[in-house]
Amino acid sequence: MNHPNHQPSREGSAFILVVAVLVILMSLSIALTDTTVSASQESTRRKDEVALNVTAESMTNLAMRHLQGASLATAKANPTTRYDISTEVKTLAANDITSYLGGLAGGLGRQTSNGMDVQATWGLHGSYAGMKASGDTDIYRLLVTVADNGPARLYDAGGTQKAITNINKYRRQRIEVLYTTVEAKYFTQAMYAYDGYEWTGSAKTWSWNSGNGSWGYASGLETNNGDITSGQEIEIDAGKRPNVHGDVKENVPLPATDLTYDPPVGYNLPMVGDFTVSAGPLATGTYRTKGINLDDNSSSTITFVDESVVTIYVDGPVIFGKKNDFIVPPKCTVTIIQNDYDPALGESTLNGKTALGCLSNPGAFRWISLSKQTADKANGTADIGGVFFWPYATIRMNGNAKMYGSLVAKSFDAKVNGTFDFYYDDSLGNITLPLAPALVVVGWRSFPVGFSKDQDDDQ
Repeated sequence: MNHPNHQPSREGSAFILVVAVLVILMSLSIALTDTTVSASQESTRRKDEVALNVTAESMTNLAMRHLQGASLATAKANPTTRYDISTEVKTLAANDITSYLGGLAGGLGRQTSNGMDVQATWGLHGSYAGMKASGDTDIYRLLVTVADNGPARLYDAGGTQKAITNINKYRRQRIEVLYTTVEAKYFTQAMYAYDGYEWTGSAKTWSWNSGNGSWGYASGLETNNGDITSGQEIEIDAGKRPNVHGDVKENVPLPATDLTYDPPVGYNLPMVGDFTVSAGPLATGTYRTKGINLDDNSSSTITFVDESVVTIYVDGPVIFGKKNDFIVPPKCTVTIIQNDYDPALGESTLNGKTALGCLSNPGAFRWISLSKQTADKANGTADIGGVFFWPYATIRMNGNAKMYGSLVAKSFDAKVNGTFDFYYDDSLGNITLPLAPALVVVGWRSFPVGFSKDQDDDQ
């Protein structure tokens, strides 16, 4: 019997080939889809990781800003205590940052926690000998932990462990900062403005070294350290550059601190009128007055016992006018600490009849002001000697006086004008003010942590 030859038809072979190709294409499609999904997931993870790291660093910066005013003495007295500042950091993150540095030196921008949980604690890490000539160095430790989609810590402030579910779905990033303190140096240049200024007119700067009052300025002692400087991201328009016998430095991060006004209770300077002080000679001590006005009549004077250390807190304006001089002996240290005040009370002025402060030893007279006035002014013909720290005030510079010392302000109103001769005293570089010390980072590391770790674990 003959059997038929079962050979596939051409149509059947084509159908089989099409099915095979479709199967292969579907397999490739599934593989490509898996690859695309995987790549998308990886991209999302990378974005989440970047957001976590950026948030951790942002929150650490805010924590360091907050710690600028922290009580280091309390931490040193309680070396095993860790202080929780999480709430303070979150509050800073929730608001526009208009801090002293941000508002006056280019801005810190808006920093948020990106919806992540934040924990920040700090305390004394230890005291180490031999790191500086003046004694032991205290090192402090800040820990900032940020968690994505979960709480940033396993324990609450009272030490009770929190119940956490699905811990493998949470990611945490921690930054550890070791820092110490240094006394801030504010008077390392002739003039500094956080917001910059125009240097026009015929104003000039030079420098000399008084040897802390050993010798006053005299012709021929000029040196070229009369620098003018400005804050971060601030340009100086030095139109009369040859008049600056020193460097023009921009983007100088001068140490900054939030000033506070903490005078003694009550008033212990004799008052004449509403804002006039007529007293002296003042001996070593701390005084407080509602205001100083040496321009209302010829009998308004303040004098000092030689070699005295005097601090005067002033609630209102300080008016040094043309009717009277305010003379500080070269062996004294006289500090005025002025509060911010209602501008209706008067315009603070830096002037005098013939002289103001201490010309031979500018470091003997120090004026710290919290005033935010935009009209405070230094003008006239009286020579002025001192160091002036007015970080919130806008100063008008006019007239033809000679100034000896150093001046720090928020800004100078439009222009430094007139025929000022400004002589920076090189001996002022080490002067410190009764302000919180600057924080200096000596160690910084960032690393991921698992949720099984304690809030103070290193790994």
